[in-house]
Amino acid sequence: PKLGVLRGEGGQRWLVCALCDHTWRHQRTACPFCGVDKPDNITLRYVQGFEDERAEACASCRRYILAADLRHRSSDVPSVLPLGMAHLDILLQEKGFMPGGVDDTTRPARPGGSGKAPGAKASA
Repeated sequence: PKLGVLRGEGGQRWLVCALCDHTWRHQRTACPFCGVDKPDNITLRYVQGFEDERAEACASCRRYILAADLRHRSSDVPSVLPLGMAHLDILLQEKGFMPGGVDDTTRPARPGGSGKAPGAKASA
């Protein structure tokens, strides 16, 4: 998914496909990439005054997704929202997170790490 949006009375979380803009519901507290659903696993990062536009960062897989709360907005088109949130992309990547749709097998090694994604097998 390229984007998460909150809609409806209860703030249902919908994910938006990066290829076709198809949307589907997803549990709000679970990471859309690794599926971990633990308290305090997802951290919200946003600019003060713009809390409706944020990045949701997973501590388990170190990936993030841009997200928007559309419950009180009617004019935003989900397919173009990420363009206005480039500052959040920069902020999260500076903190060592990867965008969710990016293959991280080429990610530089973290100190003390191998550079491979968690659980990735070495090739012969």
